[in-house]
Amino acid sequence: MLQNILIVEDNPIIAFDTEEMLRELGAGTVRIANGLEDALEAIKECPPQIALLDVNLGTSTSYEIARRLMDLAIPFVFSTGYREDSAFPAPFQAVPSLRKPYTAEDLRSVMDGLKDRPAS
Repeated sequence: MLQNILIVEDNPIIAFDTEEMLRELGAGTVRIANGLEDALEAIKECPPQIALLDVNLGTSTSYEIARRLMDLAIPFVFSTGYREDSAFPAPFQAVPSLRKPYTAEDLRSVMDGLKDRPAS
């Protein structure tokens, strides 16, 4: 498992559950950002190795964060309970996604797949 993971999630319960799952899977540093500005600042301060982005952040989406990660060639995965993969905007249709609610095994599988994959 990787050492520097960023979770972008506006629901604190989901964010903390995901952090706990990642730590149980052996992750080192796991940072949580609860919105667009927090996430962009976290990426600027210390770019993650991998990111997990909730698509719907309440009043915004994580697409701007996804664009920034793509610019930096940082792989990421979307997590969502609302959309089908085909509904993502064109630049993001090939990005892996996790359907909420997800399990630790789902998380392990998608994160393991990202480690060897460059950002889209």
